[in-house]
Amino acid sequence: MQGLVGIAEGVFLLGCSPPGRVGSTIGSVSESVEPEAVRSVMTRVADSQLERPAEYPPYDWIVAPFWVGLLTFAPLSRTPARYLESARANGRRNGWQPGPEPFLADDLAITQSYFLLYAVDRDRAEIAPALARFDALLGERFDESLEFSHRAAGVGMVRRSVHGASRPRARFPRDRGPTLPRAHAASVVEDDRLSVRS
Repeated sequence: MQGLVGIAEGVFLLGCSPPGRVGSTIGSVSESVEPEAVRSVMTRVADSQLERPAEYPPYDWIVAPFWVGLLTFAPLSRTPARYLESARANGRRNGWQPGPEPFLADDLAITQSYFLLYAVDRDRAEIAPALARFDALLGERFDESLEFSHRAAGVGMVRRSVHGASRPRARFPRDRGPTLPRAHAASVVEDDRLSVRS
């Protein structure tokens, strides 16, 4: 029977590996669950993933959990600066922007890594585009039910308005940026009651 650490490694690699490259590529794993053994496996998995990035856009929801996990692991690792810089490089690659679809939660997932970096760096440039997107979203009218139903083909979800009719997803006009009063999301970040561990 495969040990707990081996199972965790397999699940992590299965979830993050590009198609066709599923499975362990980092060697055998001890059955031990000692803290140093766990740190060692986490380091090997993180390093392996950084050496073999997923073949998805760098803002995609599929890779967002990796960056959040890496930033969560960084302070526990022996080389936190390496992991923090890798996450910063991904943020810079994305221009600190969320994905392209304003009303698609999948395209907002990557911003969690930006907010985690902001907690370390306190560099507002890392979160400014995300705050602008969230503020713009808060300024849009939302009159849809939160009820979802599967299409007959089972291929996706149909969004229904409060009146029951299907309608396409709303989009921001491409020619205007957010022109809203004081940003709510920005006020959350500026709130003095927030405590950030360094």
